[in-house]
Amino acid sequence: MSVSSNGRYVDLELPGTYLTRFHQDVSTLKFTDRIAPKSPEPVRDHAAISERIAVIQRENLQRLDDDIAILAKYLKTEGAPKEATDALDTLSNEQHASWQATVERIKDLLED
Repeated sequence: MSVSSNGRYVDLELPGTYLTRFHQDVSTLKFTDRIAPKSPEPVRDHAAISERIAVIQRENLQRLDDDIAILAKYLKTEGAPKEATDALDTLSNEQHASWQATVERIKDLLED
């Protein structure tokens, strides 16, 4: 942009267009405050997030399976019915399925 010597006209250039210059009367210009550029959203490290979730999932399910195995062994020594240990197995299977569904849902949400 360049201003004429008398200050009445401004030459505006638009690079990358066929309109290379045009003469504009300064009185017709509307001056505005410069708007600061928006800061970009922080970039998420999907691999690190997925790895962290996988570690927590693995640790949580391992701890649950260990506790269920201990409890099932205790129930057997106490003569509890087989249905009691079956209920614990069902709990374990449901937790594994729940974790898997949750992890898949989180991955879908992170891709959006």
